[in-house]
Amino acid sequence: MKKSFIVALMMTTFLTGCQTEASAINGSKASDRIAEDAVDIIGSDGSSDLSSEIGMAAEEDASDDADEQKYGSYEQFIDDIRYCVEKGDLKGLDVSSNAYNSYMSEVEDLRYGYVIEDLDGDGVKELIIGANKCIKDTDISGKDRYHTLIFDIFTLQESVMVHVLKTEDDEIYYFGTDGTIIKEDSRAAMMPSKSILEVVTFYRYNEDNLEIVEGIRDEYIVNSDRIRYFYSDENPYWDTSNQISYEKWKEIVDNHGNQYVKFTDFSEPRRTGRKAKVYVHEVEEDYRDSRMQYKWRDYIVFYSDNSGIYNVGNGENQWFVWNEERIQYDNDPSRAVKYFVEGDVLKLGDEEYILEQ
Repeated sequence: MKKSFIVALMMTTFLTGCQTEASAINGSKASDRIAEDAVDIIGSDGSSDLSSEIGMAAEEDASDDADEQKYGSYEQFIDDIRYCVEKGDLKGLDVSSNAYNSYMSEVEDLRYGYVIEDLDGDGVKELIIGANKCIKDTDISGKDRYHTLIFDIFTLQESVMVHVLKTEDDEIYYFGTDGTIIKEDSRAAMMPSKSILEVVTFYRYNEDNLEIVEGIRDEYIVNSDRIRYFYSDENPYWDTSNQISYEKWKEIVDNHGNQYVKFTDFSEPRRTGRKAKVYVHEVEEDYRDSRMQYKWRDYIVFYSDNSGIYNVGNGENQWFVWNEERIQYDNDPSRAVKYFVEGDVLKLGDEEYILEQ
């Protein structure tokens, strides 16, 4: 599972602002199936098609020094990013390369945006650029445990905007619920007896720097199911002097948490106009898939056009069509499943899902 996570991480570095996208249903093979199924089961039509284009303008990269001299406030920089997002090319701006790539999903959007906040309480606000992962046609966070991602952090020094953090392609940064900034990084082990390492560092933003609070390191032993956990308050990449239990590891993870922060979108997300009713189910899994955040949410979405999203478990998310009694996947009546709604609770088999929107 570790390798699949790293591949997924590399594939999902992204920028939705640079690539507008079609409706989750229309313009895809799944759309056609859903439309046919809806007629068969419910007798209704799908929604209208949407189109998308990708701007591919080329510009020379601007240097860090040039950007620091150019911008004396965040407003102009934000306007420039918004303009580049609309044109479909950010490569002329000094922002993380994570933002250059695109992410496409039938069921979720990854929305590029920003927030301005004083991270260390010194009276100077920082500009944080990142992305939110949201269920299509809603502002509700998606299934992924990394629903708020940080790409860049800027601050003002003597009225000049400077870069404090610029993430690399193999890094994940996000907010902890305790005010920390969390970094996850995976890399191959140097020792042949070990497999891939997962390193998590917890930072505190202070005086325009990210200072290490503590960190944890996980080592997968080759040809076994063993995982060793280490703690460090100095350098979690190399310090293996303090081996800890899995229970202690979970305690550290839970103490820092994972904070959802809503960014202001650089461009308006594409919406189909469908109304969504979203039911969620909290899930917790032991550390088996290499992700430090071991809690997430399954969800089921019922759209007003009688289509829906079933995003449950470790399988691929699925579209379905529905009526008041059952949901049906693909064009297969044998895969129809009955569900029950009582107040704000949806019951599907042995699981209960709570209405969120």
